[in-house]
Amino acid sequence: MTDELIRYYCERTRGGHIGLVIVEHAFVSPEGRANFNQLSLADDGVIPGLTRLAGAVHKDGGRLFAQLNHAGSAARIEATGTAAISASEVQLRPDRDAPRAMTEEDIGEVKAAFVSAALRAKEAGLDGVELHSAHGYLLNQFYSPLTNRRTDRYGGCLENRIRFHLELIEAVRAAVGPDYPIAIRLGANDHTEGGSTDEDAVNASIAFEKAGIDLIDVSGGFCGYVLPGRSDEGYFGDTTLRIKERVSVPVLLTGGVVTPEGAERLLSEGRADIIGVGRALLKENRHEEALQYFKLGDSREEYSQTYRIVRLNRLRDGAVGAVCIVAALAVLVKAVSFIKKKRKKDEDEPQEKWLIRLMKRLRIPTHTVFPKAVFHPFLGFQEIRFGEEKTSLWAAIVIAVLYVLATIYQYVGTGYLFNENNIANLNLWLLLAKSLGVLVIFCAAQWSVSILTNTSSFSLKCNISPC
Repeated sequence: MTDELIRYYCERTRGGHIGLVIVEHAFVSPEGRANFNQLSLADDGVIPGLTRLAGAVHKDGGRLFAQLNHAGSAARIEATGTAAISASEVQLRPDRDAPRAMTEEDIGEVKAAFVSAALRAKEAGLDGVELHSAHGYLLNQFYSPLTNRRTDRYGGCLENRIRFHLELIEAVRAAVGPDYPIAIRLGANDHTEGGSTDEDAVNASIAFEKAGIDLIDVSGGFCGYVLPGRSDEGYFGDTTLRIKERVSVPVLLTGGVVTPEGAERLLSEGRADIIGVGRALLKENRHEEALQYFKLGDSREEYSQTYRIVRLNRLRDGAVGAVCIVAALAVLVKAVSFIKKKRKKDEDEPQEKWLIRLMKRLRIPTHTVFPKAVFHPFLGFQEIRFGEEKTSLWAAIVIAVLYVLATIYQYVGTGYLFNENNIANLNLWLLLAKSLGVLVIFCAAQWSVSILTNTSSFSLKCNISPC
């Protein structure tokens, strides 16, 4: 648990706009790890970090659940160092080996790992836990007939396919006590021939409630968190409606909800008791806007006013960007004009003519191309010619500095700069390092050519592109 991740969650819970945060899935045992950067609840060493996270979120008025998971056959051997296990020996992907079918002893060990993880979450001060049985992970692999081909008491009919779930719910409830919330994320329907169905989801939900589940969070099964052919808000709503009609515990609906109107419509239609919003809040440069978007106000006018402010902010940023581009163009026009004059002057010198012949023989271009990348970080620039050593040095400095400033402006304008949790931040610093590398290349080339040819003019081909 890093300070950056804690800040990431606090940014989204600050102000009390989000009622509940279900933290990203955490593996309960090392062999159930889905990827390298996944959160862990597999040992007591994670408790202090989770305690800091819970304290920070609670300070801002938020509440959070831990999401407990075992990847099963979706685990990456590169991350676990061991062969994957699952309900049956069904190969999910052609680039991965078939998993080993779990024995009843394996099932008991995994149940114990879930129980220990739940106790760690409770000790750390989290407000509840959610068992992850969706998106093709281990519990979903037992629930779905696509991957559960067992012939013992854990396979076959739905009652057997959810036996692992029911035993797990019972064990976790006995450990955390009667008042600690336990939710389940159910991959209700695989939306694939031969897979789980809405009828399975309804009957499973009834059984989960009887076993002690407090909240049913509905998502997709082996179809993932998307529903093929559907892009409307709350596209799992048909399934949650059927589940909600048969259970008394709250039902949470996720899936493409991006507007408050859409959320309100789904609630008014009785499709769910709680609306889950995911990727609208995960986007690094949009989460503040999304928080305002879902902030409950006294009227729709408040939403409209919020978005008028957002649009004005975008216009302001666009105007600043236009001014920066115009200023950069003005500087570049002068720089190119000066360089061209120096080029003409230098070409009249005998030494330069000899160097030009040499460069042509080596197929090094000697003409000048306008350096577009100075004001647009995602375009390269090539074949920039410089005259005297001093002129070359200062021109290289100007180009590198303008490139750095333009790159910084782009990322500041989109909210990426200084945000340690976004991969674009890494790309930013690599881009800046490349731009500074241009200066080093120019200076090194100038020095080398000056020594080897006893001349002070040269042409260098260089191309810069983002990572």
